[in-house]
Amino acid sequence: VQEATQNEVQKALSSYSFDSTNYQQMIASMKKTATNAEKYVVTVTGVSSDTDWINEAFERTGSVSGIIVAKGRNNVLILVDHSTLSSAESIEVTFNDGKTYSNAEVKAFDPTTDLCIVAVPNDSIDASTLDSITICTLGSSSSSTLSGTPIIAIGSPTGTSDSICYGAITSGSRTLDLADSAYKLISTDIYTSTSGSGVILDLSGNVTGIITMAYNNSDGANQLSAYGITEIKPLIEKLSAGETCAYLGVHGTLVPDYISKK
Repeated sequence: VQEATQNEVQKALSSYSFDSTNYQQMIASMKKTATNAEKYVVTVTGVSSDTDWINEAFERTGSVSGIIVAKGRNNVLILVDHSTLSSAESIEVTFNDGKTYSNAEVKAFDPTTDLCIVAVPNDSIDASTLDSITICTLGSSSSSTLSGTPIIAIGSPTGTSDSICYGAITSGSRTLDLADSAYKLISTDIYTSTSGSGVILDLSGNVTGIITMAYNNSDGANQLSAYGITEIKPLIEKLSAGETCAYLGVHGTLVPDYISKK
């Protein structure tokens, strides 16, 4: 019976003719997933004062996309790259409803991954904005069959806010040799900017990775890459709790059996 059913399914598929309408429907479905996920994406801007060559004061800004990972009793917590904010005198956060709040602060920072948690006090956020805030859903990057999996990149994957890219994972087996840690690096076929930021999603809208462009190949190809979310979850929890990341500078590696015996 099972074999007969499979034959019927194969027969039906082989007789079906796919056209551009199917492709449009597929893209529309992925766009809907991206749009829903954008509700927890924010723009974080570092602002600092400077003077130009004629000694006139002006404000220097740099923006990066982050995701809302928690909404506590006192603060909204956002995971974001720290490099853009490292020399900022003040930090602004623009939520999905377009409203901007300028009293955000870095709660905790990890120098190894350059990720940090930015906190925005709840009492400074409008009630309408608080009600519209959505917490991201963290997925998994632990599968051994990540290669070839379709993904969606949102935030600022092209270096421009609110940009969206579609592609596939090309490799999920590389482990970064970082001090005191071992994180998975997910590579994709999405060509983007060296200033890309945000997250990559699976087709259900779950966060699969945190975009990082710090480990591009030396050949200059700007292929979008990301920290695997499964490996980065403990760090997110630690930073969200405001814990300081100690630095020892230890690099670990697997020791082959023949060396262990000696």
